[in-house]
Amino acid sequence: MPLTVKRHQKRKTIKHTNKKKTRKQHSALSKIKLPQLAEVWDDRKSAKKNLAEMGLSYDSNVSVRRSSKSARQKSEADAQKANTAAVLEKQAKTPRKVDFKFPKAQAIYFSYLISKYGDNYKEMTKDPKNIYQETWKQIRSKITKFKKLEQYRKMMCNA
Repeated sequence: MPLTVKRHQKRKTIKHTNKKKTRKQHSALSKIKLPQLAEVWDDRKSAKKNLAEMGLSYDSNVSVRRSSKSARQKSEADAQKANTAAVLEKQAKTPRKVDFKFPKAQAIYFSYLISKYGDNYKEMTKDPKNIYQETWKQIRSKITKFKKLEQYRKMMCNA
């Protein structure tokens, strides 16, 4: 009786991919963009160990169950790395400047609607300049956002 012969499939290369581009994309993903993390990060260690030394969590499910004993066992040598979490929290809490602006044509349209109709959003929907047929709730949300911007204050001062 003949023996069964194992046959291995030949590895197929994907012909329609740019290998140089994919290699660059993978290397770009591994770079750390935050300077606080980049200076403390050790490339020889795994991501889990690096984050644990910084006081950050790799897996949030595990960190919630973790007891407080592990927090007491941190050494003073790791104090700088543990301080990274505090620096990141402080940076996250700082208010950011809003750079959002509506396009000039849209800002002129909103100021026209406000000057003509005031706060009557349902009448704004019937205006002939409402070419995108936005509902009164859509117009209301855009106008309230527009009123919060500095762009609105400048337009009202000039008018």
